[in-house]
Amino acid sequence: MRQSRLHWIIILLGVAVFLASIPLVFWEFGQTGLNALSIVSSTLLTIGLVVLYWQQHRVLRYQQLPQLEISEFNMFGNFEIIQVDISNVGGGPATSMTFRIDIYELSGEGPLQTTQGRLRRIESLGDGSEKKTRASSIRPSEINISFETESKGALGSGARTQNQKSLASIVAKEFEKGRDVLYGKVLIEYHDKFSQENTFEADFALKFTRPDELEYEVFDFQPWADDNQQPALGG
Repeated sequence: MRQSRLHWIIILLGVAVFLASIPLVFWEFGQTGLNALSIVSSTLLTIGLVVLYWQQHRVLRYQQLPQLEISEFNMFGNFEIIQVDISNVGGGPATSMTFRIDIYELSGEGPLQTTQGRLRRIESLGDGSEKKTRASSIRPSEINISFETESKGALGSGARTQNQKSLASIVAKEFEKGRDVLYGKVLIEYHDKFSQENTFEADFALKFTRPDELEYEVFDFQPWADDNQQPALGG
């Protein structure tokens, strides 16, 4: 808003200076000066129209981009099943969505490991049951749509499926190195309608511990953010 207002102020000042310069140029240089001033003003007007078009194009493009939110997150079966409810409050679809978790050290060092897998949309059937589909996209204005991915054979840090490890095995291996706490950054990679690849970062984090068995906790903040103190990471 302030930037738009500043643009209008600059335009009005430019118009005022131009109008004030007309009699001065005519007085000093006559008709030749007015012709030169006309050429300069036409050039500046063309540049202004190009800038205005570019700004409007950016605004229209932004209005067609997806804006994702995660309203629900759960893991089941030793971290094998991951379910998330996703909303798209933007103006464009998000397609080819991939779920990603980056594992971080207590000190904020990392990512130590990265796991990722394709999200599959969950559709409700007429009899009250649900079915996992092959769709991995969400349209504009869709709210609290359930998606699922599997960490067993679907999530992994390797490039090939046969080399992928489950989320549980990755976390357990890091704990075997003497770590007491691990943190997970939750992200969704997707493509917009312009075929651009983007990454959405959730506004919450995961805390992994292993008192007797692997456990996780959802934090409603990001421990590594600048406004959170490092000593609170292990709390």
